[in-house]
Amino acid sequence: MPTYRIRNMAVEFPYAAYDCQIDYMAKVIEALESGSNALLESPTGTGKTLCLLCASLAWLKSMEAKDDKEPEVEQLKWLGGGHS
Repeated sequence: MPTYRIRNMAVEFPYAAYDCQIDYMAKVIEALESGSNALLESPTGTGKTLCLLCASLAWLKSMEAKDDKEPEVEQLKWLGGGHS
């Protein structure tokens, strides 16, 4: 599995990532680090859900490694389009 260094974090991604996916994951990590909201959009089929999961897991692992405990996360909201 390829690992990408994004915002100084090792992000494992199951495929070779496109530039837009790396940018998306960087924005997810940036929002998590700053504790701010992020409104991210990308066309259908670009791997938004996978990018969100991989970036979020990398951030959680990073926080656990720093603190040796679970990070406090108020709430992670997913406003995905999906199919209806």
